[in-house]
Amino acid sequence: MLLGRVRKLLFRFRAFLSYLHKASNESGRLAPYYGDFLSAGRTPTGGAVKFFRLAEHLPETPNKFNLAYVGSNTLPSHWKEFLWILRQRNVPLVYNQNGVYYPGWYGPGWGRKNGPLRMVLHQADYVFYQSEFCKQSSDIYLGRREGPSEVLYNAVDTNVFRPVASVDAGRPLNLLLAGTQYQDYPVVNALCTLSEVNRLGLDARLQIAGSLTWAVSEEESLRELAAWCSTYGVTGKVEVLGSYSQGEVTSVHSSADILLQAKYNDPCPSGLIEALACGVPVVYSKSGGSPELVGTDAGIGVDIEHQWEKMLAPDPTAMASAVVKVADNLEGYSQAARARAVSRFDIKDWVRRHIEVFEALLKS
Repeated sequence: MLLGRVRKLLFRFRAFLSYLHKASNESGRLAPYYGDFLSAGRTPTGGAVKFFRLAEHLPETPNKFNLAYVGSNTLPSHWKEFLWILRQRNVPLVYNQNGVYYPGWYGPGWGRKNGPLRMVLHQADYVFYQSEFCKQSSDIYLGRREGPSEVLYNAVDTNVFRPVASVDAGRPLNLLLAGTQYQDYPVVNALCTLSEVNRLGLDARLQIAGSLTWAVSEEESLRELAAWCSTYGVTGKVEVLGSYSQGEVTSVHSSADILLQAKYNDPCPSGLIEALACGVPVVYSKSGGSPELVGTDAGIGVDIEHQWEKMLAPDPTAMASAVVKVADNLEGYSQAARARAVSRFDIKDWVRRHIEVFEALLKS
């Protein structure tokens, strides 16, 4: 135990020296740093994707930076030392706040997990909230911030994420459930929705894209999925696509007609923005940041109770009715989805706003 503590202190001291050497208060050319995970060459996933996308347009300079930009789910492992060095060197800190830990989602220990987020949020020089919902949940669980901030939604390159050529209009309606499936209730909800859609007379299929991790292993998740398919009468109508990379997102959406988004209180789902950019409308749980992203013309939200104590799934019957409504005007919803992504979530505007804030902080 003592040896473990000594090693931990040694690692923290090494991190301290590393940040001390790299952080600089020299002004001039913007030299940003996006955190340990990016310089370590890790595969972009989840909340880290936005930093990889920003780095493509504004490369980081991890060996000598004069501004730091980190997110609530990409904090440096030694974040206390990191904050201390930034303050001592007078290096501006910009912080991107996504979701928070709360009882219904994380369970016991949610308060302790919010500690680092709370400290960084209130010490940062500027904060980007990923959605109005992110700001609302942050105000409740991390405390209302007094410093400058704004809501800036995630973004995609709409020249890369775009609709593909239309497919055979006579094929079944393809529903898509995308993203890492680490919870079982969105999967069950999608199966129930598919069953109800078929009962209403539409010939529909469901594709599930992303790793299946809600059970102890992917094999067990697949066994449970097969059992659920049998229970809800959709065996043979569900295709498991498996994990996919950022470069494969467009191909995942290419054969989809409608994206199903059943996750409760999802703060700002990038997968939803990617679908819109590909011209795929969304039927979703009217909770979290999803209503802000979809708006009124790019899909249909299903009303659901708002609370923080447990996770809720939308009514599958209501989800199915929304699917049928979207399917009746699929071309119109698809065009609206694409138009909304281009006008509100294009990466050029997103990068420009980051640079404006970064340069203003350096000048001040």
